[in-house]
Amino acid sequence: MGGGPVLMLSIKQQHYRVHALVAEVFLGPRPEGMFVCHKDDVRTNNRLSNLYYGTHSENTVDSVRNGTHNNARKTHCKRGHEFTPENTYILKTGSRSCKACAQERNRQTKRRIRERRLASA
Repeated sequence: MGGGPVLMLSIKQQHYRVHALVAEVFLGPRPEGMFVCHKDDVRTNNRLSNLYYGTHSENTVDSVRNGTHNNARKTHCKRGHEFTPENTYILKTGSRSCKACAQERNRQTKRRIRERRLASA
């Protein structure tokens, strides 16, 4: 997942990712819809013991578990509230949402509704 260096091999102006070559030779052809994943999420670690075929979802879960997923490393929401158990909703998708921000959005929505009612009365 994410950025970082990827080791490439060039042969007669064809470019190959080393991890894909290692997987193809030792794990067999890549099944359709699967990706070559790194167990430790270190993109330059192309040892066979570190590679597996997995889905995009499996690779994402793996990167969260390894602490390399960008959103999993965030300790605060974009408005600066800390992600604590008390201040965090875990959504069905597995992503996090800030309770303080949600409460503020709800207050603003209710205020706008009240203002519209008063304006139309």
